[in-house]
Amino acid sequence: EEFQFTVKNVNRLEPAELNVELFDKVYGPGAIKDEKEFKAKVKSEAETQFVGESDRMLKNDVVTYFVDKLKLAMPNEFLKRWLVQTSEQPITMEMLETEYDMYAKSLQWQLIENKILENHSIKVTQDDVLAHTKVLISAQMKQYGQPEGDDKQLTDIATNILKNEEERKKVYDQIFDERTLAVYKENFKLTEKSVSYDEFVKLASGK
Repeated sequence: EEFQFTVKNVNRLEPAELNVELFDKVYGPGAIKDEKEFKAKVKSEAETQFVGESDRMLKNDVVTYFVDKLKLAMPNEFLKRWLVQTSEQPITMEMLETEYDMYAKSLQWQLIENKILENHSIKVTQDDVLAHTKVLISAQMKQYGQPEGDDKQLTDIATNILKNEEERKKVYDQIFDERTLAVYKENFKLTEKSVSYDEFVKLASGK
């Protein structure tokens, strides 16, 4: 069989020139003045991103360490029946057998983490959530070269955002993770190690 078709558009990606037009598109008009500032900004943002990834790896290592070290005894048969009865989605005992280890470790970590929170008086209040949201809004405004606004404006914007349950939980979790990570870093003897980008990706992906 024969086919006919018409190519209407061809797109290709080409490296952009490092000039003011690019700087303004990426960071807003006037935020970056030259190539040196642009590269420094990109470098800073990349470092911030990798710090976040490194912190996530630390959290996973802490969870694994405590769960494996403490080996909390769990009422396994009772928990299996309870999970079958309370699951929002239908689940059979056969299905549960393949995933129970994951459930059990998650429950063990909840118990361990609750004790850590109690011992170190870690808590997040609504005032904390509001204040943190205002900081995030202010930083975003600066990033895009917008006027920061006064405290009342930031409060109004933050209050409106936090009406969304998903957004409120996201901010709460962010504060919670920051405070628990601070406790881990203070109480664990950590050794910093310099690795290449490829090595870091392998470590982060567990390969």
